Amino acid sequence: MGGDRRPRGVRAPARALAPPRRWVRYDGAPEDFLVGVALALPALATLDGPARWAVGALVVVSGGTPSGGGCSSTPASAPSRPSPSRCSRSSPRR
Repeated sequence: MGGDRRPRGVRAPARALAPPRRWVRYDGAPEDFLVGVALALPALATLDGPARWAVGALVVVSGGTPSGGGCSSTPASAPSRPSPSRCSRSSPRR
């Protein structure tokens, strides 16, 4: 249905040196954190007292955990019989 008359499976030629569609790929990407740090630096330089601590705390919190909420694999020192965790409740049981 469109004006493109290429046979199925034939892609359009790539544009040379196409500009990026977005500066930050997705929410939580490493560059997302770097943008946050870059925007926080002027505030950290100019503010003092509780405001500076608040900005610093927000930068630390925005770093977060890369595992997405702490649902990671079981450590090697865990008991052999798995105990129920908050992560296993969301998966369907068979």
